[in-house]
Amino acid sequence: MKFAFFVMLMLYFCLSYGQDKTAPILKIYNTVSVEKYTWASYLFSRNNYVPTQKIYQEIAFLRPTIALMWQGKKRISHEIELSHFSWQRIDSVTQRKVPLTFSVSGNQQNLLFLALRYEYIYRIGSADWRFSPMISAAITPYIHYLETRPHTSLNYPETFLATGAKVSLIPRLTLRVSHKCSLDLNFPISLFDQSFHKYILKNPSLALNEQRIAYASFSGIADISARIGVGIRL
Repeated sequence: MKFAFFVMLMLYFCLSYGQDKTAPILKIYNTVSVEKYTWASYLFSRNNYVPTQKIYQEIAFLRPTIALMWQGKKRISHEIELSHFSWQRIDSVTQRKVPLTFSVSGNQQNLLFLALRYEYIYRIGSADWRFSPMISAAITPYIHYLETRPHTSLNYPETFLATGAKVSLIPRLTLRVSHKCSLDLNFPISLFDQSFHKYILKNPSLALNEQRIAYASFSGIADISARIGVGIRL
């Protein structure tokens, strides 16, 4: 169900273009990647809350994605990919028996990670070549959202939101197996990441302006990734 909206969008393109050589190509990718993400938070130190940042690294060997590629003018093609989508609700409860009563702890977390990649693709060789080298420029806007609601008053509600965009350069090689089927191997090279972060800790012992961290971040990043996909002309 999480791909339903994207599939409906692709079907719209299919009906618009029809069954010919300019018909769009549906692609199923698998991505192997090593990516880094930055999170803002508070660090409790010496009876005080200190704003801090944490960098997390994600390694993925099996991450299937779905994309749609369509022909533009001459050597130009366009592709849109739902590169990340996850939505989770995690409820963790811990009970401990103490004299005459129970101690309850834990929290409920709502997580959303959404990223959509658009590529502007230039074909280097002829459309009649069996092997077609291509190069593309890509932009990937994304949203990271994490909300934590504790089950007890001993902890405080937290909200983290990061929005941004990664810009990449992607060399690729496409093998035309038949008129309907092709293989696509490409290596996204991240150039930079521009993001905006907001972290809220609803702690009444802090002043209102101290309960929020907001900042912008710009970084040249070195994410490592490779994609291999199967394309089917619709």
